Amino acid sequence: MNNSDLVNWDRTKPYNGKSIALIGPPLIGKTTAGKIVGRNEGIPFYDLDAMVAYRAGFSTPKEVAQSLGMPRFREMEYECLSDVIDKDDRYVVALGGGINCHSDNPDILAQSQELIGENFYNIVILPSENGEEAADILWKRQENSPRATVTNKESFRKRITSRMPLYYRNLDALIVTGDTFSQDKIQAIEECLGFR
Repeated sequence: MNNSDLVNWDRTKPYNGKSIALIGPPLIGKTTAGKIVGRNEGIPFYDLDAMVAYRAGFSTPKEVAQSLGMPRFREMEYECLSDVIDKDDRYVVALGGGINCHSDNPDILAQSQELIGENFYNIVILPSENGEEAADILWKRQENSPRATVTNKESFRKRITSRMPLYYRNLDALIVTGDTFSQDKIQAIEECLGFR
């Protein structure tokens, strides 16, 4: 599979020059991809989950969710998103796996979606467009991950399948990776942006 095969060109719009948001389920590789794309293009990279953990005084997003609860995590996530928007002219940000589709607080959800839609070129990264298949692929990565916030397989499956339609909100580009993380994913992102 090459990088062009990963991009769903029917659902991908031309790059608009805005900052780049990587959106997708937990453990899809948004942070890793964002760091590499930022470095390759010489633009700053921000990890929203890491910003939340730092703001809350914890080492990982999982600790924040376990200690403060998901409603507070989502509030802090929105606060950090608001902060990052004003940082640089153009940058890459890895958004948390639920920022675009959490339902703990409908007001924060609407505000987050508005910020995401207005300020970013949104690249959605999915392992599959089928929710069940996506959940199976991601569950394999869940074990021993410091970022994992759901440890029950059935709860994880339900979360992923219910969020799948929501990942398409504010979609500018779609990359479907399958069960791999490879350099092809990075190249696909850069191709969507016209960097290749």
